[in-house]
Amino acid sequence: MEKLMIFFNSKIFKYISGTVKLIVSIPLFIVIILLFYFYFFSTTDQRLNLYSDPQGSYFSIFMLDHLFKNNLDDYKIVWESSVAFNKRGEHEEGMKRLNIATSLAPIEKLGY
Repeated sequence: MEKLMIFFNSKIFKYISGTVKLIVSIPLFIVIILLFYFYFFSTTDQRLNLYSDPQGSYFSIFMLDHLFKNNLDDYKIVWESSVAFNKRGEHEEGMKRLNIATSLAPIEKLGY
């Protein structure tokens, strides 16, 4: 037991643990920076594709609402947010959003 404690207090263990921390933390930091960029600074179409993937989740609705507040004339965003509400069973809100999308681009959504 004493030999084990000597190893954990040695410089070799500190070098090994420091190296492992760097190997884990640097890629994790890079991934976090990339996710932050994609979620907040990419183009509107890229963010629309990213936010609409987890359809039916609160995250999807929150982010699509945020995206819609910044782009009030884009019917695709409202259309995609209606999918999340309809999948969760909140059909009244989903249909309201479909009506908004149809009023923004009536020719695009003739089939609705």
